Amino acid sequence: MTNDFWKTTNKLPFVWEDGIMLWKMLEHLDFNVIWHANHSARQMLESLKEDVKITKDVGKIITCCVSSHGEQSVILGQDKKAVWIKRMVDTLVTGDSEISIKLKDKPKLFLIDACQGDFLQKTFEEDVTKKKIKFDVTQDFSRIAENADVLLGFAAYQGTVSNGVTEGSYYIDELTKYLPTHTKEDIHAILAGVCKQVQSIVFQDKSETQLPMVFSTLTKKLIFSNH
Repeated sequence: MTNDFWKTTNKLPFVWEDGIMLWKMLEHLDFNVIWHANHSARQMLESLKEDVKITKDVGKIITCCVSSHGEQSVILGQDKKAVWIKRMVDTLVTGDSEISIKLKDKPKLFLIDACQGDFLQKTFEEDVTKKKIKFDVTQDFSRIAENADVLLGFAAYQGTVSNGVTEGSYYIDELTKYLPTHTKEDIHAILAGVCKQVQSIVFQDKSETQLPMVFSTLTKKLIFSNH
């Protein structure tokens, strides 16, 4: 989904480039791609629900990509009305609805390029002498929670802005370059790599940058291993 706000004073000139980059990446990964442009807040929710209903075979993974304006915890429709991100997720996972049953046990990825606030992400000098600690924890569950198997990838940390140039947003540009060349890695490792690339882009006097964020309840590894 892309919203360009073209007839407003706050237009997003790089949104179409984002959409094209995402389309090419997803087609390369053998996804069945449906692109919605310039939808109102209500239309965004309705389209998400309808796309799942009309698709006979949703495959092993469902991915919802959004490039639009946003505020903390919400995405703005073309009508500048807010869509709560939680409501988008709930559309696919909550209760015993036809959709949630259809998508049960399937990973549901949301990759969102939208500001989550008004501030630029601050930077600091890394202490290179600091020891790195590795955590390795494995758990096995016999039951699946209602909100399990969802991953939210945000272009910007809560309270901060998402940036870009006319060729596309930094997040979508790095995502569409990084993912197709690391398809044998788990999605968490891929998004960590994207995060590293994006946060290396600094603004102003190198005191500000952009930091993507990931929220995940995936219960299994997700690897695009066919490519």
